[in-house]
Amino acid sequence: MILLLAIACGVLLLYTVTHTHATEITHCYDGDTCYLKGQHKLRIGDINTPEIRGDCKRESTLAILAKDNLNNLIKNADKVTVKVYDVDKYGRLVGNVYINGKNYTSLVWDKPWYSLNKKNWCK
Repeated sequence: MILLLAIACGVLLLYTVTHTHATEITHCYDGDTCYLKGQHKLRIGDINTPEIRGDCKRESTLAILAKDNLNNLIKNADKVTVKVYDVDKYGRLVGNVYINGKNYTSLVWDKPWYSLNKKNWCK
């Protein structure tokens, strides 16, 4: 048990470094989940976006808009920084994404697919 805890802590410490290259994020699945090199999933903190496999067509449509927006921001950025600060209950890394020095959430707070909390996107 202690060994497992040590390994888990070591993994967390390994990923608390700041990544400063856009190539560290290979792609984003939706507006709040991306993949890093090495097949690690990153859950972007402080944001909730619709699910691709949502409960209605509106949710899925908003999810695709969120995904496309995030992927375009990253693709066209001069600098992308990922600051990992946690691991969630699903084993995903949790962190903030900075695009050209600006927190991603500050770039999308006024979008129709942005929320701080879980939201019913079908209403």
